[in-house]
Amino acid sequence: MSAERFDSLSTRMMLMLMAVVGLSACGGGGGGGGGGSDAPAPAPSTPSSSTAPAVPNNNAALTSCPTLPAAGTGTPSAAAALKGRISFDRIPFFPAPSTPFASFAPGLDYANPVVEPARGVVVEAVAASSGSCEGTVLDTTVTDGDGWYALNVDPDRSVCVRARAQLYRAGSSAAGWNISVVDNTDNNRLYVMADSRFASARSQPRRDLHAASGWSGGSYTSARVAAPFAIADTACKAIDAILGVQPTAQFGEMSFGWSTRNTENASGSPTNGDIGGAFFSAAASAVYLRGDATTNTDEFDEMVIAHEFGHFATYRFSRSDSIGGDHSLLDYLDPRLAFDEGWASAFAGLVLQSRIYRDSDEVATSGSPSREFYFFLDDMSFLPRGWFTEGSVQSLIYSMGETVNSDGVALGFGPIWLAMIGAYKNGTSLQSIFSYASALKAANPADAGAIANLLNNQQISGDTIAEFAQTETHAPDTTRDLPLYRAIDTSATQRVCSRNQYALAPYAATDSPNKLSMIRLLRFDAPAAGNYRITATPDRSTGLAGLKVLSRGRQFTCDSGSSNIESLIAGNAVSLRCPLQNGSYVLAVYQTDFSNDANAAQGNYDQCFVVKAEVQ
Repeated sequence: MSAERFDSLSTRMMLMLMAVVGLSACGGGGGGGGGGSDAPAPAPSTPSSSTAPAVPNNNAALTSCPTLPAAGTGTPSAAAALKGRISFDRIPFFPAPSTPFASFAPGLDYANPVVEPARGVVVEAVAASSGSCEGTVLDTTVTDGDGWYALNVDPDRSVCVRARAQLYRAGSSAAGWNISVVDNTDNNRLYVMADSRFASARSQPRRDLHAASGWSGGSYTSARVAAPFAIADTACKAIDAILGVQPTAQFGEMSFGWSTRNTENASGSPTNGDIGGAFFSAAASAVYLRGDATTNTDEFDEMVIAHEFGHFATYRFSRSDSIGGDHSLLDYLDPRLAFDEGWASAFAGLVLQSRIYRDSDEVATSGSPSREFYFFLDDMSFLPRGWFTEGSVQSLIYSMGETVNSDGVALGFGPIWLAMIGAYKNGTSLQSIFSYASALKAANPADAGAIANLLNNQQISGDTIAEFAQTETHAPDTTRDLPLYRAIDTSATQRVCSRNQYALAPYAATDSPNKLSMIRLLRFDAPAAGNYRITATPDRSTGLAGLKVLSRGRQFTCDSGSSNIESLIAGNAVSLRCPLQNGSYVLAVYQTDFSNDANAAQGNYDQCFVVKAEVQ
């Protein structure tokens, strides 16, 4: 019942433009891609994605991922021996739809790419070596907000220039980040765009590199050099938004795994490109994005990229209690998953300053135009409302965080992020809109009434909202789905029922075991430090009990190992003996598998358990 994935709604090639440049995945083999393109291929001796570059010569001056000067307004450094501008093609969306939902949305406008600066990426001056740009690195820098770089080299030495699809700042006391775009199907090799000109800075002092999309005449016909730089640019925007609130944030190292082999097939491994859709893996500290042009690509879907980066940022700076799995805007979800997904979509809208979430879902061909899936973050028309839907969560957080006051609240991104990394992070309940909105209201008392109104409009009890949902009165079935947390102590047992009703039509578009009320929650306040035994006993012979004891959303060590146990024999009780400190814990009780009983599989009745807590 746990998941690592956090899913969204995701031979060297040379190019000619101002200079001949190539894109490679650092260190090894290429391969064929979809839509007639060749995969960007590697440069055998260049560094792997886990290798940090040399400290950039402008590292001390970096206070954010550079978004200034604005695109088109920068100028090259006059003092540097070698300078130039790094840019890439972005395939834009057609003009945004004007209504929240439509039968047709046009998707990406492949015929009209927009040239944008590659901001915040690492650029290196490399000593020419045997006709390749793989020699000694002589100087390293980071591009500014308009893509300009400046390198200090011996003006008479023969050098080439390469741009890494990597955002980097070295720092321990100040902010720091190491965000790279790698080929997950080729040993996570870093994508690099390399200059093929080997000349001295004196003879060729300006070297511009451009990453072209590879699109021509209705399909991809050459290497898709722009893709890794487009992905990095979206990450740069998200980093910059966070640093505007948290100026010393340490992002650490993470990567975007993108490949032309990354398909919608989820039955294999990311190392083979079988990723299914865009998702974040906490274990790998990586976001995986699709690139197979025969089915679906993500590199120009900025909202998808920022959504997944939002999962990473939550994991890095706050906490994610999400159980993961498939989900949709129509599902009645476990409140942890509903919050985590809704938060990530709202995060994307706020950092990209867009109220429309747009996800292209078909690559254009000469015979078929592109299509897209889209929705308005602040419009819940036709969608279910409640604390158990990601649609309500994204609408609430986006509406509270936007800067235009269209609904009584306009906090801006700052308070939204501060609540996420503050009281919400350290709460004792599990992650949900209840814990987050409680923290946000407390931190912004002048806006508490307006925040409550927004919550009320989403059928959440906003006036009295509390971390453990003690005052909540709204639910699809108020008798069976409430309270969200049942209180339990050592003096009496509690009976809770795991329900699969919302995993079936018409409530669910997906059948993952992550729906509302499938996992039932209890609050246990340990009165003193000591050993406690928690037991869950099925009511029926078909009950397969699962039990977790959670401290601030996390499992910990009990006598049997982890604070999680599941029965393999129907009808058997399960128990955990755990050392607890004085304080609040959450018990999660659930039916591990509804498929063992035909009636339960049809949602005809619940699987119920008697829960007991006792001092040992």
